[in-house]
Order: sequence, then C-alpha cells, then structure tokens
Amino acid sequence: MRSRAAIFLTLSVLGLGAASYGAGAALTRRIEAETVAGLDRMLTAAGLHWATVTADGLEVTLGGDAPDAAARTAAREVAGRLVSAWRLRDATSLRPPAPDPDIAFRVEILRDEARVTLAGILPDDGSRARLDAAIGTIGETAGGVDLDDSTQVMHAAPGAEWARSLDLAITALTGLGKAQIGLARCAVTISGVAASPEAAARLTQALRAAGGNCLSGLDIIAPRPLVSPYVFSLAAARTGGGDTDPPAPMHLEACTAQSREEARAIEQRLVALGVTGSSGEAPGPGAPAGAPHCTEGLGAPSADWGAAVMSGLDAVAALGGGVLSFVDTDVVLDAPPEVDPDLFDAEVTKLRDALPAMFSLEAQIGTDDGEEEGALSLATLPPAEFRAKRDADGRVALSGPMPNEAGKLALYTFAVSLFGSEQVEDRMIVEPTLPDGWSGRVMAGLKALALLENGILVVEEADLSLAGRTLDPDGRAEARALLTPVTGADRTLRLTVSYDAEAAARASLPAPDTCLDEMRAALAAQQIIFAPASTQIDPESLPVVEALAATLKGCAPAVFEVGAYTDTSGSDELNLRLSRDRAQAVLEALVARGVPLDRLRAKGYGEADPIADNATEAGRALNRRIGLRILEEPDGRN
Repeated sequence: MRSRAAIFLTLSVLGLGAASYGAGAALTRRIEAETVAGLDRMLTAAGLHWATVTADGLEVTLGGDAPDAAARTAAREVAGRLVSAWRLRDATSLRPPAPDPDIAFRVEILRDEARVTLAGILPDDGSRARLDAAIGTIGETAGGVDLDDSTQVMHAAPGAEWARSLDLAITALTGLGKAQIGLARCAVTISGVAASPEAAARLTQALRAAGGNCLSGLDIIAPRPLVSPYVFSLAAARTGGGDTDPPAPMHLEACTAQSREEARAIEQRLVALGVTGSSGEAPGPGAPAGAPHCTEGLGAPSADWGAAVMSGLDAVAALGGGVLSFVDTDVVLDAPPEVDPDLFDAEVTKLRDALPAMFSLEAQIGTDDGEEEGALSLATLPPAEFRAKRDADGRVALSGPMPNEAGKLALYTFAVSLFGSEQVEDRMIVEPTLPDGWSGRVMAGLKALALLENGILVVEEADLSLAGRTLDPDGRAEARALLTPVTGADRTLRLTVSYDAEAAARASLPAPDTCLDEMRAALAAQQIIFAPASTQIDPESLPVVEALAATLKGCAPAVFEVGAYTDTSGSDELNLRLSRDRAQAVLEALVARGVPLDRLRAKGYGEADPIADNATEAGRALNRRIGLRILEEPDGRN
C-alpha cells in the first residue's frame, strides 16, 4: 500500500507540473502576441510603417530599414514606452540613401609632371578608381607621383555624359606633362603643355574628336625648338634612268616653319605641286605616309619667312621644277636645264621682287650632266656686298669687304662700341677696289642696325637694305633718318623695319626681381593666414592673394616658388604635410585668378627656417607664413 501511495503521489506531482508548464507556455504566447500587436499599433500610429516587431518569449526585437537616423530614433522611443529596455533588442538599420540628382559633380585637376592635385566631388560610380589607375600610369613613367587629394565621394547619380567627360579628363591628364583640367558633366576645360608640337597636335585632334559638345575649352601648347640655321630644301625630280621614263616627283629634304599654320600652308602648297616627303621625316598628324612635313621652330631670320618660301615655290611651279633651297636669308634656285631662258629671267625677276629685302637670291639654269646640285649650298657674296646680321640674342656677325686693314679695324671697333665686345664676330675681308664712301655707308648702316632687336643690313654698290624688328615705335623713322643721307639720289634704300608691339610690351614689363620685391612687401604688410590646422585661406587674406596675382600677371615671365612654413606646434610630419598643402592652396588660388600654371611651383617647408622665437605666440604667428622666391629667370638662369 505504501508503494502505491508513493507512485500515486509522484504521478500527481508530474501531472500538476505538466499542467503548469502548458499553462505557462500559453501565457507566454499570449503575452508575445499582445506585445507585438500593441507595439505594431503604436508604431503605425506614429507613422513608422517601415518598422517590424517580433517576440521570442519576453525578448522583443525591433527591425526594419529606417529611412533616416531620426526615424530610427523615433522607433526606439515608441518601443521603449511599451517594452522595458532589458527586453528590447534593436535590429533596425539605415536604408541606403537615394541618389541625389541635385549634386553638381566637379573636380579640378592640376598636374605638374610627377605632382598631381585633385580637388572636388566625385560620384561613387568607380570614377575614383579610374582616376587612381590613370595616376598610377603616370607614376610608372615618372618614378612615382606626389599626390595631393582633397576629393570627396558622394552617393548620387552623375548623370548622362559623365563617363565621356571623365574619359576626356583622363586622356588629358595622362597625355600632358603640365595640365589644368576642369571636369564637370559634359563641361570639360583643358589647358596644358605637350612634349612637342606634334604631340600637341595629335592630342588636340583626339580630344576634339572624342569631346564633341562636352569639350568646352581646349588650349594645348608645346615648346618649339630653336632652329639654326633656318632651312628649306626642295630637291629636283630624278628620272627613272631611261629617256622615256617619267620623272619622279620632286621631294622635300628639309622644311622649317614658324608656326603650325605656316607649316600647314607650305605643306599644302607642296602637295599641290606633287612634292613627296623625305624618307627620313615622319609625316604630320593625320597626314598620309610620304606626305611633306615642315617642323616648327624658333629662330626664323624674318617674320616673312613663310611668304618668302611660298614665293620660291611659285617660281618652281612656273619653271616646271628645279632645286630650291633657303638657308636663313640665302636663297638658291636651280631651274631645269630645258627651261626657256626668257621665262627663267621673268620668274627670277618676279622672285627677287617678292623676297623680303634682307634675302639674297642666286639663280641659274641647271646643266644636263646628271650631277645633282647641292641644294643647301650658300650663295657666294659678291665682292662689293657687305652684311651685318644681328640675331635674337644680340650677336652681330660682320661679313663682307672693307677697303683695307685699317678700315676693318675701325669698323670692328665701331661695332664693339654699339653692341659690345662679346657680341661681335668679325668675318670681314679686304677688297681695295670699293666705291667711294663705302666705309661711311657701312658705319651708318651699323648705327641703324643697333636700333633693331634683330635684323640684317646689306650694303651694295647701288643699294642699301635694312630689315628686321624694332621695339621702338619710332625706330623705323630713326633708321631712315640715319640712312637717307648716305644713300644719295642715285642709290636705292630698302627699309623693311617692323615695330613688334607685343615684344615691346613684354620688354617693358617689370623684371622678376622687381616683382618679387613688390610681392614680399605685400606679404610683410599682411600675411596670408589660414584657419587652424586647415588649408582654407582666411577671407581676410584674399586681398593679399589678389595683389600677388595682379603682380605676377604683370611681370616678365619667370618661375616663382610659393613656399609655406609652420610653427613648431604639432609633429614634424604633420607640419610638413600641412605646409605643403597650404602652399598648394595658395598656388591654386593664384591660378584661379589668371596666373599661368607654368609660372608657379608649390613647396612646403614645415618648421624649417623660423624667423622668430617659437616659444612665444607672437613668434609662432610670424613663423606661420607664405614666402616667395624666383626659381628660374626668363633667360633660364636659376
């Protein structure tokens, strides 16, 4: 009996436990449902339809993607009114923002060889990665890149034509050693310096073809080499070897021009004459293989060089071929052997009249002996022809006859007094049989030549010619006043003197040293200041920036360094980086105000070269400064 009672008691306890458990589970489910339903109603009433609620026992989970941080906070507050904090688990998240169509993406890109600066706003569509890849390409060829990057990436749709605009910017960035690029949607401006005129022409052509209406500004220049002597050489046609074989076309051996426009005009005239290019000369951009090509260069003996060459080509066309060469101002024309003598005389006369006064022409009818004339041989000066040539660097070469050694010495001494002993080269000869008054005419001619920046004087028995450029608006009149008395009524005076207003304006600009003193005085009166630990120029300093820009734009060309310095607050590395960024900020502010990029360099010096005691606030303020110095003068001096 006792055993049965124990068993019955155990079963009773288990039954009561099971019943209690079932009742507890039911109660829990009821509490969960009521909590979820109540919280749903409260969230809906608050307009938080995005929020979800789940319950697991006493734990309540709040979920869903909130449209913004404020909505997420509001949902937490509503849930907290019904559910204790220890029971509530927050599993909400912020919904990714929708693209903002109103963001105007724009990036300013500056490149100075291996230094690249980026500033602006980019979309998060991979544009940043593409720019990084382009900069990496620059680094591979330049041995590394010094990158200043202050761009921001924002989530927004860049709009149509952004990819095309980015392509243009990257093409310019990788193709130009020095560049300033403004990148915006379908509005790209590009200016820069290419390695050569040919590279500038190719890149310009490619950008125009790809840019369409999205290319809103394009200005690519290239340094032109100094060419001496200035040469054009057109060789005669060669026959195939038999009497019945047609002659091969004339071919161009050398051609120099002052600009791409002048080169293109000469090339088109050569093509019209059926002239082929030299086998060793690459054709111009876009030109077919074998086309004639002229190289651009500085150092032309006359601004009328292109017109002189075109006049020579007119004579070649009228004569049916021949050899034509220009070496500076010396011209050689060999007509074909079969040309009519009367036609030859008429064309030579026409060519002499068309050539500028400083040019000399030697013309002859070729022979049939099969020998090729030397197209680049200089014409021999006649005994009674004196020349003095002054080049762009001021050097003067004297060549031609004087009546005796004493006359030679007197003229050389006179030239030295006008031009300086280091500038005069003596190539004179003695010729006793000169006309009366020869020495006086030559001396008067040299005095007139001294009025010119560069030019050539030719004194002959019956003529006196002076041609060149002057920077004095009265230079031509003064030269005529000097030469008219020695010319006489029985001689001809040819005066081809042009006033170069642009060069005169450049020569009148203040010297770089003068500009530097003026800018240092402006900085001494009011330094350029920045917000603390920032590269943002204080608005109070903008008048100083304006003054510096005005001085630089009105100064003779030179390369200036913008240097920035800090005090000793902060670490050395941080101060060096901050000073570099501030120098770049001033450079960009000057460029934005019209100062050419190729005239400026930026460098940060950090804490170096303090000018005051960093132990005092006044001293630290003086050490936080912008400085300027000249890196390169117009003549290349550092």
